[in-house]
Amino acid sequence: MSSLARALSGLFVIAVVVAGCGEDAAPTSAEPAAAAHAESPAPAAAPAAMPVAAEGAKIASDRTFLDLGDMLLGAERTVAFPIRNDGTQPLVIRRIETTCGCTFARILDAKGDVIESATSASSGTVHTLTPGAACSVELHFVSAGQPATRLRKQTRVVTNDPIQSELVLEIEVNLIKAFTLDPQSIVFGEIVRGNTVTKTVHIVPDETMAAVELLGFADVPPYVEPTLARVGDHFEVALTIRGDAPIGYLQPTLHLTTSDATFPRIPVQFAITVKSPVVIDTGDASQREILDFGPIAAGSKHERTIRVENGAREAVNLVEVRVDSKRADSVSTAIEVGVPGRSYRVKVTLVAPADAKSVRGSLVLKSDSALMPDKIVPFQAWVTKPADAAPAPAGDGDK
Repeated sequence: MSSLARALSGLFVIAVVVAGCGEDAAPTSAEPAAAAHAESPAPAAAPAAMPVAAEGAKIASDRTFLDLGDMLLGAERTVAFPIRNDGTQPLVIRRIETTCGCTFARILDAKGDVIESATSASSGTVHTLTPGAACSVELHFVSAGQPATRLRKQTRVVTNDPIQSELVLEIEVNLIKAFTLDPQSIVFGEIVRGNTVTKTVHIVPDETMAAVELLGFADVPPYVEPTLARVGDHFEVALTIRGDAPIGYLQPTLHLTTSDATFPRIPVQFAITVKSPVVIDTGDASQREILDFGPIAAGSKHERTIRVENGAREAVNLVEVRVDSKRADSVSTAIEVGVPGRSYRVKVTLVAPADAKSVRGSLVLKSDSALMPDKIVPFQAWVTKPADAAPAPAGDGDK
């Protein structure tokens, strides 16, 4: 072979080797490849095999994330994510899982019709896509009950895709309050039954709600007197707790009605503790409503006094004291009247039982007035026993 022919042959070999290294390129026939091996001074690497599409189902979507932007708290939004089967086998959608009760999911077919999946979900198949077919997952987001902040919610589409069994769809939203309450929750603290107290809350509408009017109140507790006034660009609501509020811890919610159909009601929450005007004093500065006898010897007798003072104008008569205890036979009580309807003393006598380690229970003080519902006064005592007699000193033993 002439030198020119060898040179041309060498260039042809280089061209074939370069073509064989490309991702998409491959030798056009077996003969050039064989010639390359024959003429090359060193064996060339075998050409890379063409990638073969994986057999089976393959879930795919052009969009798995949507930013819904700003949304008024309380509004709702519906979005859809396209789903298709890029595999060679049917894609079975087994179920759809949402991470929050605020998001509701359903499947729409290629025409946009809702697929009724409830009857087939128990069998592990919600919907099936043939190779190349498509549908969409529709998500309905309800913002009511969510915090006013930026949120991200996930929905999982579980399928028979052997590589990616779950496709995660995400929505993100920045929730803005349609109305801002200041303070958000009204805390009245403690008041004595018979007294009144008033707190004011400022209600500022979002700029998109500037034209909305507040119309009145709904779900108002019978012991609350609310008033509403517009002051400039916001509203002021004054809540007055009347003197007939029930005794105890109260945490109701009343609502403001609006002129907007999307946000027809605004909840207003408040908390208050209404105390009885009747004061119970066991004589213990650290725990005035607990009767603590402390450690007492078995068989010993002890007396304590509970003072009952009524600070209301209305008379409150103490009519009964009941002992609620497994050791009620060890406790006796007597009512002494100071000023009828105003002040009383309850004498409590405890005889420590010899067969008990402690005596526990409650005294139930009953009156004839709603100003003093049944008052529970816990009592307790620890019973001590004399130490066992010391053993006699050891003798010298038998002699």
